[in-house]
Amino acid sequence: MSSTNRILEQTFHFTLDETNQSYNEDGQPYTFLKSLAEELVSENNGSKEALRLEQSTLERAIMCRLLEGAGSVSNKTPWPVQYLIGCHRRSMDLYSKVQSDPTLSDAEKNDAVEALALSRQLSVSYVGFMLQMSMFPQPEQAEIRGGGQIVDSYLVQSGDPYSGVFGSLIPEEVRNSTKVEVIHPEFLPDYVSRFEDENIGDLIEQIGGCLINVMSKISILGDFSSALSALMNIMANK
Repeated sequence: MSSTNRILEQTFHFTLDETNQSYNEDGQPYTFLKSLAEELVSENNGSKEALRLEQSTLERAIMCRLLEGAGSVSNKTPWPVQYLIGCHRRSMDLYSKVQSDPTLSDAEKNDAVEALALSRQLSVSYVGFMLQMSMFPQPEQAEIRGGGQIVDSYLVQSGDPYSGVFGSLIPEEVRNSTKVEVIHPEFLPDYVSRFEDENIGDLIEQIGGCLINVMSKISILGDFSSALSALMNIMANK
């Protein structure tokens, strides 16, 4: 199996190989994209050589994952928007690892870098499609939370402890229903760049308003540091 296939599996935690025994960091198995695997085999005259992730099949794979879900669902299973935020972060983290990997040839590195750049772009795009156009199914709580999911991820990235003397800044109903992914600092700049020709002002204001609302609930003796850090990161891209 190609190095690009392996890297895309690690980025998106899905696979076209039914025998793949890989697990993510939470002990959840990679999602087998059964319907896409069947389509690819059919399109290639029954050959299973087509069962690999590459740039030409990546967007179809993402759409399949968003339409069919993760297979198993628990509070360790991120909501779709959270899932894509995690994919974006992993694409960024893997980028530097690939470039310094001595086991890869220059050609393999180039292919992998291009695939990760596409992964970064598509992860951001599909977050926008979900938040602005409701293109794919989401749990009701996720739809209600909307752009606040980005706030939740910024709070985790900025050091929200989830629990402590003053409690978490992330609502209990969110913490009990989804894994909140750490957001990469480049996510919102990528988002703004991707949708700069479209009206995202409402979403940015929704995100900022949600965070300000979160801060208003902190005790006067509470720790404002993670909320302030998240607010500065978000407003820097308004």
